[in-house]
Amino acid sequence: MPSALPTDDAGSKAVKDFGIGPYEDVPDALTFRPIFGQEFRLILPEKHPIAARGYARPDDLRDLDMMCPSVGSTARQVLDELTRSAGFKVIPRYETLQYPTLFALVAAGLGATVMPIVDPTLLSASRLVAVPFEDRKLMRTMGVISRRGEVETQTSTLVIKTLLQTVLTNRDRLALTL
Repeated sequence: MPSALPTDDAGSKAVKDFGIGPYEDVPDALTFRPIFGQEFRLILPEKHPIAARGYARPDDLRDLDMMCPSVGSTARQVLDELTRSAGFKVIPRYETLQYPTLFALVAAGLGATVMPIVDPTLLSASRLVAVPFEDRKLMRTMGVISRRGEVETQTSTLVIKTLLQTVLTNRDRLALTL
C-alpha cells in the first residue's frame, strides 16, 4: 500500500493519498501537477456601476472598500499581484480566510472582493455579480499534490477523473479552464 500524505489538521490524525489545491510551491518531497485554472473576478452588488459596465479594471479597486482574503492565502496572492502590476497596494477594509464570509460582507454593502466564482447560486441569492477583468484573465492554477515518485491509486485516479469531468461540466458557470 502506498504511503500517504500526513495532514496537519488539529482534529485529524488521518493520512491522505493526495491533495487538490492551489499550492504550486510544494516541498521537494511532493509534486504539484496542474489540472485546471480558476478565474478570479470582481464580486460586488448587482446594482453597482461597475456591474452595469460589465467588466472591471485593476484601477477600479483603488476606489472600492475591499473585503480581502487573508495574507498568505493563494487568493490574496492573486489580488496582490493584480494591484502590484497596476502600481498600487490594496488596503483591506476587512480581511478573512473564508469565502462565504467575504461574500456576506459584500452582500451587506460593505464593499467588494476579488475571488473565484465558487457558488453562483449564493452570489445570485445575495444579489451579487462576478465581473470579469477587462483585457485579462486573473487566474490561479489548481492541481494534484502527491508524494514524489508515488504511484497514483485506482481510487485516486477515479476521484481526479470525476473532478475533471465536473470541471468540464461547470467550466462556463464557474469560470474554470482545462
